[in-house]
Amino acid sequence: MNILGSGMAACLAAIMIPGSKMIEPLNKTTTHNAVLRFRTDKISKITGIPFKKVKVFKGIWHNDKPVQLAPKYIVRYARKVSESITARSIVNQETEDRWVAPEVLKNIMYV
Repeated sequence: MNILGSGMAACLAAIMIPGSKMIEPLNKTTTHNAVLRFRTDKISKITGIPFKKVKVFKGIWHNDKPVQLAPKYIVRYARKVSESITARSIVNQETEDRWVAPEVLKNIMYV
């Protein structure tokens, strides 16, 4: 199978589909500097790469102070993180577990 692109999703697809070939149409390599947090450890199990389990405490800060959850802050948060008004997990402010990928995940996946 041919997989178009060379980003994180393409790398994961290549791992999950043995014998596949990644094709980068624009002949460029993408970079990714974000902290990768996942809601489950499925990606860790699929890749065989250990992730760190962490507790996530959620809240919204505005003007350097915490604010009570309200529609205007939910909308601002959604626009900030996704440049659109979408449903985000911030509306549920319960403490949750996340799995953090190691910083070298991209390098490991490109092998």
